[in-house]
Amino acid sequence: MDSAVRNFGGVFLLSFEEREGWRLSRQYLTRHFCLCYLEVGREFDILNFGLLYRPCIQLFQPMMKHLLFFPVCFLFLLVFVQAETGTKNPSPKVNKSVYIYLSPSSQDKNIGFGEYLSEEYRMNQLAQHLKKHLLEAGVKVLPELPPVTKAQLDDPNYNRIPLRTRLEDSMKLAKKLEKTEPDALFYHIALHTNAFNKLVRGAEVFIDPANPAAVALAEHLLAVSVALYHKDNPEEAAKHANNDKALRWCRGVKDTGKLIEAQGRNTKNGMLFEFCFHDEEQDSKWMLRCIAEGEKEGGTNPLAKALVDALVEFVNKEPR
Repeated sequence: MDSAVRNFGGVFLLSFEEREGWRLSRQYLTRHFCLCYLEVGREFDILNFGLLYRPCIQLFQPMMKHLLFFPVCFLFLLVFVQAETGTKNPSPKVNKSVYIYLSPSSQDKNIGFGEYLSEEYRMNQLAQHLKKHLLEAGVKVLPELPPVTKAQLDDPNYNRIPLRTRLEDSMKLAKKLEKTEPDALFYHIALHTNAFNKLVRGAEVFIDPANPAAVALAEHLLAVSVALYHKDNPEEAAKHANNDKALRWCRGVKDTGKLIEAQGRNTKNGMLFEFCFHDEEQDSKWMLRCIAEGEKEGGTNPLAKALVDALVEFVNKEPR
């Protein structure tokens, strides 16, 4: 029997020529099952992942030299199942109770370069990508943060939660956890991108210097962001290596000053990230590439994944 294997969009069709009175009609391997129909006159048998035993062993003799196709196709099946279940690069898990309050920008008037659109829109997208990986890692995410579309944000009647309300909500939750889960870790992370004169580039984090634990986490996450940017932009990595402060993309961890979202009196372990300058072409395109990867079906935002992995690494080393 001559055989052929053809791939039709993830479904394998095995076709066999008729010989010696036996004919294998339509055989399909899918990602989840394999049913082979063996036609012998008017009698049909169903074969699952191979040939079932029959008293008439001679029924299988004409097929013995072709059984190699079954294990080969089974290997293809395993590859599809692995892709379906998303086992590639699983997120590491936290070994303690961790809560993250995500606070994406609500600055709808801050418009970036080219297709960046508004800071609010892009940081809400980033928040969804971070949320996905945080939940995978066993981190509790606050608040609920339902996805927000561009149309919703453009609606003049869209009900934005005022910053002061978010700060009160964050602090209320942090104080509640101090009583109910005193060993839990809590961080407030504000998501922003910067703007200045369309020339300045780089990432920075604002934080209350009186909070050493939050400063350490902020430095760790910033270093991961910078490393990812340098990987995508080798010329920036060279400038960083030259230690030219005027050219370095990493702008450092800074005193929060008047930025109330990172002040210790307003948030517990609060930090405000400025991931890049959205009015500068190279920075904005880098952020858009990261977000575009996360928006694909089954895709991963490399920035969100790297930040969550780094956070898990950091908190797992923290004493309980």
